[in-house]
Amino acid sequence: MSSKVRVLQEEGARRGSARPPRGREATEGRSEVVLNVVEGAVGYHLRRAQTMVLEDVARRMKPLGLGPPEFTVMSVLHANPGINATRIAESLPMKRSNLSVLLARLKRRGLVQRAEGEESGRVHSLCLTREGEALLESARRLHREHLRFLEGILGRNEMARLIKTLRKLGSYRLQSP
Repeated sequence: MSSKVRVLQEEGARRGSARPPRGREATEGRSEVVLNVVEGAVGYHLRRAQTMVLEDVARRMKPLGLGPPEFTVMSVLHANPGINATRIAESLPMKRSNLSVLLARLKRRGLVQRAEGEESGRVHSLCLTREGEALLESARRLHREHLRFLEGILGRNEMARLIKTLRKLGSYRLQSP
């Protein structure tokens, strides 16, 4: 927490039950926004962390013309040649319509194709082309740089704990009301 945010929290505590400033009065003269109201919100911190991580991946992959979703889908195709789009969408999870647009873009670039021997039918098995495999290898090198960057921030043990915790949280299934 920055010292400015801490000072603002302390000032708020000293004011006690005084009427909190409203509208323009609340923000004039302040250089920082008061965030103590979200300090304990898991979703807030997850979103900030996700934004930083995805922005770093996107920055690294930009010269290859890939973003995080393309890299992820290509990685899944590499590990599961012949998988169909429905199974990819269910596994990630990703909306089928978003995946369709992404796959069409990868096909236009010559990075993804229908699996060999498949002529027709509603279920399309997919795989990477040679160009797709080569581009993915370059992207994987950049992704390893990204992981080293995160490890530099968190340390190896904390990063492993974070992944374990996020995996646990992400695999929890909410009950229907």
